[in-house]
Amino acid sequence: WGIPEGAKKPVAGAPEERVDGRGFVSRLLQNVKAHKVASTWSLCKFDSDRATVVLVSFHTPHELGGQWVYLAMAIVDGEMLLTTTDVTVENGALVKDAQTGYSVPESNRIVMRGTTPGGAAATLTMDWRPTALIDKYDLLAAVPWLIRMVVKAFVAAPWCFRFWDPVTAVITVDGKETVEAPGRALREFVFVNPEK
Repeated sequence: WGIPEGAKKPVAGAPEERVDGRGFVSRLLQNVKAHKVASTWSLCKFDSDRATVVLVSFHTPHELGGQWVYLAMAIVDGEMLLTTTDVTVENGALVKDAQTGYSVPESNRIVMRGTTPGGAAATLTMDWRPTALIDKYDLLAAVPWLIRMVVKAFVAAPWCFRFWDPVTAVITVDGKETVEAPGRALREFVFVNPEK
Protein backbone atom coordinates (compact mmCIF):
# COMPACT_ATOMS: atom_id res chain seq x y z
CA TRP A 1 0.00 0.00 0.00
CA GLY A 2 1.38 3.41 -0.90
CA ILE A 3 0.79 7.01 0.08
CA PRO A 4 -2.01 8.44 -2.12
CA GLU A 5 -0.89 10.51 -5.07
CA GLY A 6 -0.73 14.18 -4.16
CA ALA A 7 -0.82 13.55 -0.40
CA LYS A 8 1.38 15.84 1.70
CA LYS A 9 2.92 14.97 5.02
CA PRO A 10 2.57 17.77 7.61
CA VAL A 11 5.78 19.73 8.15
CA ALA A 12 6.53 21.65 11.33
CA GLY A 13 6.60 25.39 10.68
CA ALA A 14 5.01 25.08 7.21
CA PRO A 15 2.70 27.91 6.13
CA GLU A 16 -1.01 27.43 6.72
CA GLU A 17 -3.09 26.31 3.72
CA ARG A 18 -6.82 26.91 3.28
CA VAL A 19 -8.91 24.10 1.86
CA ASP A 20 -12.56 24.24 0.82
CA GLY A 21 -14.74 21.16 1.17
CA ARG A 22 -16.46 18.93 3.67
CA GLY A 23 -14.91 17.57 6.82
CA PHE A 24 -15.51 14.57 9.04
CA VAL A 25 -14.69 14.15 12.71
CA SER A 26 -14.76 10.62 14.09
CA ARG A 27 -15.48 10.75 17.78
CA LEU A 28 -16.85 7.77 19.66
CA LEU A 29 -17.73 8.48 23.26
CA GLN A 30 -18.24 5.54 25.53
CA ASN A 31 -18.36 4.96 29.23
CA VAL A 32 -16.52 1.65 29.00
CA LYS A 33 -13.00 0.35 28.55
CA ALA A 34 -12.68 -0.11 24.78
CA HIS A 35 -10.50 -3.23 25.06
CA LYS A 36 -13.17 -4.95 27.18
CA VAL A 37 -16.08 -4.22 24.80
CA ALA A 38 -14.35 -5.09 21.54
CA SER A 39 -11.17 -6.68 20.29
CA THR A 40 -11.35 -4.90 16.92
CA TRP A 41 -13.02 -1.66 15.86
CA SER A 42 -13.65 -0.65 12.25
CA LEU A 43 -14.81 2.61 10.69
CA CYS A 44 -15.85 3.33 7.12
CA LYS A 45 -16.54 6.94 6.15
CA PHE A 46 -17.53 7.33 2.50
CA ASP A 47 -18.11 10.68 0.83
CA SER A 48 -19.08 11.71 -2.70
CA ASP A 49 -20.97 14.55 -4.37
CA ARG A 50 -24.24 12.64 -3.91
CA ALA A 51 -23.81 10.39 -0.87
CA THR A 52 -22.30 10.22 2.59
CA VAL A 53 -22.05 6.92 4.45
CA VAL A 54 -20.77 6.15 7.94
CA LEU A 55 -20.30 2.61 9.24
CA VAL A 56 -18.98 1.84 12.73
CA SER A 57 -18.44 -1.80 13.61
CA PHE A 58 -16.74 -3.74 16.36
CA HIS A 59 -16.05 -7.36 17.21
CA THR A 60 -16.95 -8.35 20.75
CA PRO A 61 -14.68 -10.63 22.79
CA HIS A 62 -15.68 -14.27 23.34
CA GLU A 63 -17.15 -13.43 26.77
CA LEU A 64 -19.68 -11.15 25.01
CA GLY A 65 -20.54 -13.54 22.17
CA GLY A 66 -17.60 -13.05 19.81
CA GLN A 67 -19.66 -11.36 17.09
CA TRP A 68 -19.58 -8.27 14.87
CA VAL A 69 -21.91 -5.39 15.76
CA TYR A 70 -22.73 -2.80 13.07
CA LEU A 71 -24.14 0.75 13.19
CA ALA A 72 -24.61 2.49 9.83
CA MET A 73 -26.23 5.52 8.24
CA ALA A 74 -26.44 6.88 4.72
CA ILE A 75 -27.43 10.28 3.34
CA VAL A 76 -28.14 10.61 -0.40
CA ASP A 77 -28.73 13.93 -2.16
CA GLY A 78 -28.91 15.71 1.20
CA GLU A 79 -31.69 13.45 2.56
CA MET A 80 -31.43 10.65 5.11
CA LEU A 81 -31.64 7.36 3.20
CA LEU A 82 -31.33 4.90 6.07
CA THR A 83 -29.97 4.14 9.50
CA THR A 84 -29.47 0.48 10.17
CA THR A 85 -27.81 -2.34 12.05
CA ASP A 86 -28.60 -4.77 9.20
CA VAL A 87 -25.14 -4.79 7.65
CA THR A 88 -23.14 -7.56 6.01
CA VAL A 89 -19.39 -7.24 5.52
CA GLU A 90 -17.71 -9.91 3.40
CA ASN A 91 -13.93 -9.87 3.72
CA GLY A 92 -11.46 -11.04 1.13
CA ALA A 93 -8.30 -12.85 2.19
CA LEU A 94 -6.50 -11.39 5.18
CA VAL A 95 -3.06 -9.85 4.73
CA LYS A 96 -0.83 -10.14 7.81
CA ASP A 97 1.20 -7.06 8.68
CA ALA A 98 4.77 -8.08 9.51
CA GLN A 99 5.35 -5.24 11.98
CA THR A 100 2.22 -5.68 14.13
CA GLY A 101 1.11 -9.26 13.51
CA TYR A 102 -2.45 -8.05 12.84
CA SER A 103 -4.28 -9.00 9.64
CA VAL A 104 -6.15 -6.52 7.45
CA PRO A 105 -8.61 -7.69 4.76
CA GLU A 106 -7.45 -7.29 1.16
CA SER A 107 -11.02 -6.33 0.23
CA ASN A 108 -14.49 -5.73 1.70
CA ARG A 109 -17.97 -5.93 0.26
CA ILE A 110 -20.23 -3.86 2.51
CA VAL A 111 -24.01 -4.25 2.13
CA MET A 112 -26.41 -2.14 4.22
CA ARG A 113 -30.14 -2.83 4.23
CA GLY A 114 -32.84 -0.68 5.72
CA THR A 115 -35.96 1.37 5.19
CA THR A 116 -36.14 4.97 4.01
CA PRO A 117 -38.09 7.48 6.13
CA GLY A 118 -40.87 7.07 3.51
CA GLY A 119 -41.06 3.31 4.08
CA ALA A 120 -39.28 2.10 0.92
CA ALA A 121 -36.74 -0.74 1.13
CA ALA A 122 -33.21 0.53 0.52
CA THR A 123 -29.89 -1.22 -0.08
CA LEU A 124 -26.45 0.35 -0.27
CA THR A 125 -23.44 -1.65 -1.49
CA MET A 126 -19.75 -0.72 -1.58
CA ASP A 127 -16.82 -2.82 -2.79
CA TRP A 128 -13.60 -1.64 -1.15
CA ARG A 129 -10.04 -2.65 -1.99
CA PRO A 130 -7.12 -1.10 -0.05
CA THR A 131 -4.73 0.76 -2.34
CA ALA A 132 -3.54 3.65 -0.18
CA LEU A 133 -2.41 3.10 3.41
CA ILE A 134 -2.23 6.65 4.72
CA ASP A 135 -1.46 5.90 8.35
CA LYS A 136 -0.43 3.02 10.59
CA TYR A 137 0.44 3.74 14.17
CA ASP A 138 0.82 2.28 17.64
CA LEU A 139 -1.86 3.85 19.82
CA LEU A 140 0.48 3.64 22.81
CA ALA A 141 3.42 5.33 21.06
CA ALA A 142 3.27 8.45 23.27
CA VAL A 143 3.39 6.39 26.48
CA PRO A 144 6.84 5.90 28.09
CA TRP A 145 8.56 2.72 26.84
CA LEU A 146 8.45 0.70 30.07
CA ILE A 147 4.77 1.45 30.73
CA ARG A 148 3.96 0.73 27.06
CA MET A 149 5.62 -2.71 27.25
CA VAL A 150 3.73 -3.60 30.45
CA VAL A 151 0.39 -2.48 28.96
CA LYS A 152 1.07 -4.41 25.74
CA ALA A 153 1.98 -7.55 27.65
CA PHE A 154 -0.90 -7.56 30.13
CA VAL A 155 -3.72 -5.29 28.87
CA ALA A 156 -3.76 -4.43 25.17
CA ALA A 157 -1.52 -3.94 22.14
CA PRO A 158 -3.54 -1.47 20.06
CA TRP A 159 -2.65 -0.49 16.50
CA CYS A 160 -4.57 1.57 13.97
CA PHE A 161 -4.50 1.21 10.17
CA ARG A 162 -6.07 3.91 7.93
CA PHE A 163 -6.76 3.67 4.21
CA TRP A 164 -8.09 6.35 1.81
CA ASP A 165 -9.38 4.75 -1.37
CA PRO A 166 -11.70 5.34 -4.34
CA VAL A 167 -15.02 3.50 -3.92
CA THR A 168 -18.40 3.59 -5.63
CA ALA A 169 -21.56 3.34 -3.52
CA VAL A 170 -24.45 1.66 -5.32
CA ILE A 171 -27.81 2.63 -3.83
CA THR A 172 -31.05 0.85 -4.71
CA VAL A 173 -34.48 1.98 -3.48
CA ASP A 174 -37.48 -0.37 -3.77
CA GLY A 175 -35.47 -2.61 -6.09
CA LYS A 176 -35.96 -0.11 -8.94
CA GLU A 177 -34.19 3.22 -8.65
CA THR A 178 -30.41 2.78 -8.63
CA VAL A 179 -27.88 5.51 -7.97
CA GLU A 180 -24.13 5.03 -8.44
CA ALA A 181 -22.07 7.49 -6.43
CA PRO A 182 -18.29 7.40 -7.02
CA GLY A 183 -16.31 8.84 -4.14
CA ARG A 184 -13.63 8.02 -1.59
CA ALA A 185 -13.73 5.99 1.59
CA LEU A 186 -11.70 6.36 4.74
CA ARG A 187 -11.36 2.84 6.17
CA GLU A 188 -9.96 2.57 9.67
CA PHE A 189 -9.17 -0.66 11.50
CA VAL A 190 -8.28 -0.44 15.18
CA PHE A 191 -6.91 -3.65 16.65
CA VAL A 192 -7.27 -3.29 20.39
CA ASN A 193 -6.20 -6.75 21.49
CA PRO A 194 -7.56 -9.43 19.15
CA GLU A 195 -6.04 -12.85 18.72
CA LYS A 196 -3.22 -12.61 16.19
